[in-house]
Amino acid sequence: MSVTSHVSSANISLGDALQDKPLLPAIWVLCLSFIVVMLDGYDLLCVSFVAKPMADALGTDVARFGAVFGAGYTGVLIGGMFIGPLGDRHGRKSILLLSVALFGAFSLAPIFDLHYERLLVYRFVTGLGLGGALPCVAALTAETAPRKRRGLFVSLMYGGVATGGVVGGFLASRLIPHYGWESAFWIGGAAPLILLPILWLLLPETMRQEARGDQGQQGGHSAAIDRVRELFRGGRGPSTVFLWGGSFFALMSFGALVSWLPVMISQVGLDQKQAILGPVMVNLGGILGTILIGILLNRLGMALAAAANFLAAAVGLVLFSQLLGPGNPAFPVIFFTGLFLLGSVNTTNSIMASFYPGHIRATGSGWGLGMGRIGGIIGPVAGGSLLAQGLAVDVVLIVIGMAAAMAGLSMFVFGLTSKNLSSQGGPNGA
Repeated sequence: MSVTSHVSSANISLGDALQDKPLLPAIWVLCLSFIVVMLDGYDLLCVSFVAKPMADALGTDVARFGAVFGAGYTGVLIGGMFIGPLGDRHGRKSILLLSVALFGAFSLAPIFDLHYERLLVYRFVTGLGLGGALPCVAALTAETAPRKRRGLFVSLMYGGVATGGVVGGFLASRLIPHYGWESAFWIGGAAPLILLPILWLLLPETMRQEARGDQGQQGGHSAAIDRVRELFRGGRGPSTVFLWGGSFFALMSFGALVSWLPVMISQVGLDQKQAILGPVMVNLGGILGTILIGILLNRLGMALAAAANFLAAAVGLVLFSQLLGPGNPAFPVIFFTGLFLLGSVNTTNSIMASFYPGHIRATGSGWGLGMGRIGGIIGPVAGGSLLAQGLAVDVVLIVIGMAAAMAGLSMFVFGLTSKNLSSQGGPNGA
């Protein structure tokens, strides 16, 4: 038997074995992964909640925090592309534990050493851990979920990002006035470190990792670049390009929105509590959107559901730009915009975790998320630049809406290419 046929048969038997697992362990992994993603989402967004008081403590303009947001997203980019994919070689669980320890420890650092230049370093290293964790929990969730419910499970797991944002906004509005901006980082750093031993004791390694044997040993000696090339083989090239495009524009729009929404709300004359309420409404809508879109995935198809909802989010952002101001009903609009936008972001992430075969799943998810984080870097930095140049808030929101529309177009084309690939006997289409 050739090596190729041996690997193929191993993949088939492992896939069958994974489907024979009972549902309860899959739900257990989903719950643990959800908590990790929730803390991940909290840590990534907590700076946006405290940007103004931190800038005051540093004696600097809040517009300079565009670079702080960018440093965090750069770390997430590199962590997702180079740390997370190590899970394909060394095991999801071990890389996940390392990543959680990293973002927990460095989230605490600004409390003890607040200096602008070093803050950039701390947020970058925190981002490395955040980026490394996501591909690992996505792969763990996908590989333990029933095949027919894989998209739903991973989409629900990514709902933790929105939940983390809601928790962050709630805690920020309650704790910061009494305990200062430091309270946000105490929570963001201590909670992952407390969770770490629980993950070590209770989170299983996936069957694919446990059972891979000689196949895993052979894969372990492959260069990382070979696993990236695999993303473009077997007819996957066009689908990978448009999936990366969808992720890029999705995180560009979402990153710009959640990073600068409190500042934009303040600039139109609303108070601090209303400024914090904006991102909370986005993330509350995102939680509902993740659930609703997850239910519709099997009926509409993941790519079509994501494309349609990105376009709806673009319309919502344009409408929100015209309503934002004292006395106008803008917050219900931003709630539904978050439903469409963040729900679609999570669906896109779910596609990246389920589209690729198991031996490159963490690599596919990590690089896809990494491409998204490039957009996530550009979005906040560009948003800060536009605001610093004095552009009106409504114009900035319309630009963010244009990015969401581009994400929708990219996912629509991805749906066409992946459908053709699936009909030709290729990987699972979306």
